[in-house]
Amino acid sequence: MRQGVERMTSPKVCMVSSTHDGFDDRIYWKEAISLKKAGYAVSHVFSGEKNRRWFSEEKIEMISIYEPNTYLRIRRIIEAALKVAPDVYHLHDLKLHVMAHKFRYYHPSSKIISDVHEHYPDAIRDYSSRFKKLLNLLRARIYDHREIKSLKYIDFVITADDAVAARFRSVLGNNDVDIIYNFTDMDLPYKNNYGGRKFDLVYCGGITKLRGVFQLLETIRIGKNDMPEISLLLLGPVSNDLKREIINYLKKHNIYNNVYLVDRVPYKEVSNYLSQCKIGMVLLLPIPKYKKNIPIKLFEYMAHGLPVVGSDLPTIRRFVEGACSGILVDPLKPDEIYRAVKNLLTDTALYNTFSYNGWKKIRNEWNWNAMEEKLLSLYDRLLSSSK
Repeated sequence: MRQGVERMTSPKVCMVSSTHDGFDDRIYWKEAISLKKAGYAVSHVFSGEKNRRWFSEEKIEMISIYEPNTYLRIRRIIEAALKVAPDVYHLHDLKLHVMAHKFRYYHPSSKIISDVHEHYPDAIRDYSSRFKKLLNLLRARIYDHREIKSLKYIDFVITADDAVAARFRSVLGNNDVDIIYNFTDMDLPYKNNYGGRKFDLVYCGGITKLRGVFQLLETIRIGKNDMPEISLLLLGPVSNDLKREIINYLKKHNIYNNVYLVDRVPYKEVSNYLSQCKIGMVLLLPIPKYKKNIPIKLFEYMAHGLPVVGSDLPTIRRFVEGACSGILVDPLKPDEIYRAVKNLLTDTALYNTFSYNGWKKIRNEWNWNAMEEKLLSLYDRLLSSSK
């Protein structure tokens, strides 16, 4: 047991998520594992493909809830979490945050943490189609109000970035809000194996239009005229409709053999793919959400010694410039993106400098070990304080 929390039995924590995978990198591999290592008994209630309860290899209690209907799924997840009756409820996702009163009513002595991964009202607005724009503007305002109103039932708010923290601090003050950056837990020795890496470019994460997938493909189309063997690895989940669009684009522009699509892989396997790549791509489009959120892929790329080509947005600029580890571009200008890519692929000295700088920054500063200390200290304070 970590010093600071001394009890006769292990404090019990229940992670609750409604939209994330049971083995989500932040929820499971970072927060839950850190708490388990520190002596906490950890459960994770989440939305899964079937109803199941088991213990993972890391001794985390996994409670999977299957329910296609969104309303009923949230209800059943909450019901399952209430049966755990822990010392701390650690809630993820907007629809659980706004239901914090349920946890407070049934378990008034339990501490409640809301882990806010993003600016949810922005996400509702930004991801709306033009046919649903007015409706989602209304939904965003409603959830904005409900999210703030629900704070009276919550003991502490964790955020993953500064902009969201500022939003909640304006209501709660500084003492009840803190930032746990989604820094990587990938701790690797430095290895600049540029010549032995299979893929020139990689994008790792959910594949969507707003995350710049077609800007990436256009970069490859432009680059093939100059570097016929240029290659791109797209690693992550993609909807069936978008996948068809991507494949049609590849065939139309004769770059089918230059782009490799690999669906979601287990978190432990991500490193195997990144170690085969040369440059990490983060071409998020300039929408309000992405001007606030910090993409975890930045840190994963740097941990593997990959220089970054990233959108010139505030959160990306902060870390790329802060580490001197890559080149910032306008994500809407594929010609500019390709020039940055070509500079890195042809200038060995520049590549090596950015590669080592990023890796060193991760090793010395931007890593999960630092965030783990903040997380455990927060739990110590919560469990040591009276309601």
